[in-house]
Amino acid sequence: MDSHIALSVNGNPVTRFEYDNSLQEFARQLFGKGSAELAPGQLKKADELARERLIAKELLYQAALSRGLIASEQDVADEAQKMIAQFPKEEEFFEKLVQVDIDQPTFWRIMRKDMTVNLISSTTLEEASDPDIAQIEEIYRKYPQFMKVAEQVSAHHILIKIDPAAGPAAKDQAQERIDSILAQCMEPGADFCQLAYESSDCPSASKGGDLGLFKRGDMIKAFEDSAFSQPLGVVGPIVETDYGFHLLRVDEFIAEKNLSLEEASGKIRTYLKEDAGALALKELTEGLRKDAAIESFI
Repeated sequence: MDSHIALSVNGNPVTRFEYDNSLQEFARQLFGKGSAELAPGQLKKADELARERLIAKELLYQAALSRGLIASEQDVADEAQKMIAQFPKEEEFFEKLVQVDIDQPTFWRIMRKDMTVNLISSTTLEEASDPDIAQIEEIYRKYPQFMKVAEQVSAHHILIKIDPAAGPAAKDQAQERIDSILAQCMEPGADFCQLAYESSDCPSASKGGDLGLFKRGDMIKAFEDSAFSQPLGVVGPIVETDYGFHLLRVDEFIAEKNLSLEEASGKIRTYLKEDAGALALKELTEGLRKDAAIESFI
């Protein structure tokens, strides 16, 4: 058997490249490590999940083909181009693949499989039945803690970065910069957005420091604590985080709000339909798995 093949599902190969990628992904997700760093028990768990995912993917791919579902050449090409665009030249992208024993035909086959699996998955989800009003009302009554909109603020901010690896002198320089900007903010007629545009090290500088609306949990804690406690329309005190020094102006506060059944019904309907679709996809995969011929070569 070709050493590049990891599994066979009903006679169709799953490459070692696909297996290694899946194994690394589960190793990172579950344990925050590369697969080579895992303890034996951890490696066994990641291996089991990687195999099951790849088997399920191949079974769904075969089921899609049997139904006449296949990703279009244009969609595959468009998705591949997003990956290729991360390299200076297309040749460099494919040269990188060769280093992990993936030639161009194999790459296109993997891309087509992945996108076709996405197609049958989305089709199965879309075909799930819509929930009726009784189901929606039951969820609304059963989970009132989720039938609300969390409090939010909108704000503009200025960041002066501090390199974590830099020494005390760099932090002192950053402190001087933020002190100077704060002093400018206090001057009559000061334009905070213009100062953010000119001085901030945050990507939001291009929008005058505009962060838009955010809720608790969206930002780092020290920043969040300041945002949800300082008065509206004024520049608050300097906030220090792991990123550096911040100046913050809160422009709007939106209080937490309980949603009516009418307001929450769209969100509930989407949740119930997605849940029904996920169950249908699980049942489809399990049904295909029962009669599948699986061989392992790793």
